[in-house]
Amino acid sequence: MSEQTLRQVVPDVTFRYHKSVVDAKRNPYGFVEFLFRKAAHLFVYGMLAVFAFVALLPYRGHVAAKAAFVLAAVAATALVDEWNQLQRGGRTGAIQDVFVDLTGAAVALLVVLLLVKSRRRAP
Repeated sequence: MSEQTLRQVVPDVTFRYHKSVVDAKRNPYGFVEFLFRKAAHLFVYGMLAVFAFVALLPYRGHVAAKAAFVLAAVAATALVDEWNQLQRGGRTGAIQDVFVDLTGAAVALLVVLLLVKSRRRAP
């Protein structure tokens, strides 16, 4: 897809993220890349939360406590990941990415909790 065609498709949005400006119309390829990178964060941290929660299911304890533990573990992982990026040349760590990661984890965990709850109600 040409840049001109993509410019016509993307929404007219501009916002600041970390230390840069994301402008869909001015840099449509950069905007799409930004969306893919953030979607990858949502997906990967969502899957991390799901796998961690499923691993805890056989153990005793309230489901809410397990979910809270998983979210805390995901938050710690995301914070360490961003700190690690700050230590590397050419990489930037951003607290906003931790919130993106936690959002992915929370949404995925909510879906799993709803599935677990619906399975328990089924005859």
